[in-house]
Amino acid sequence: MLPPGSDFAGYTIVSALGVGGMGQVYLADHPYQHVRVALKLVDDDARVDDADFDERFLSVTGAVAALRHPSVIAVHEYGIEGKIPWCTMDFIDGISLDEEAPTINEIAVISARIAEGLDHAHQHRIVHRDIKPENIFLAKDRDGNVVPTLLDFGVSKLASDTASLTATSSFMG
Repeated sequence: MLPPGSDFAGYTIVSALGVGGMGQVYLADHPYQHVRVALKLVDDDARVDDADFDERFLSVTGAVAALRHPSVIAVHEYGIEGKIPWCTMDFIDGISLDEEAPTINEIAVISARIAEGLDHAHQHRIVHRDIKPENIFLAKDRDGNVVPTLLDFGVSKLASDTASLTATSSFMG
């Protein structure tokens, strides 16, 4: 874990936001734009026995960064720094769907908007592969309406990619 005040890829770490299956996410300050972003660092464990991981990470993250949809997290910058794959995304001040008990009306809105975001990703040949409540973040707009955003394209793959990310007889997402 990186301590607050440390620098990574030119970003200053403010605090840890969470730890997932592939790495850590931090709240960080952008060096020039003076905005807060979510900075994700991929663990070495996620790359074990995968010689093509870095190439695939850059390819998929670049494709996700090109997406522009209100229900899909915006990825800004990405790269590999000191052998650590990383990317920055919008920081969303909210909670994940697994931490919330939405009303039936909110469930309808959340489902429709996430489906629209997935459809947009699919139109751009990106398959998310890890849809779950923890990867859907909920924030409120100025009027108090729920705004869902699909996060964590970490195990996504391009529809044109024939490489397998899972072992024979296993499944993911």
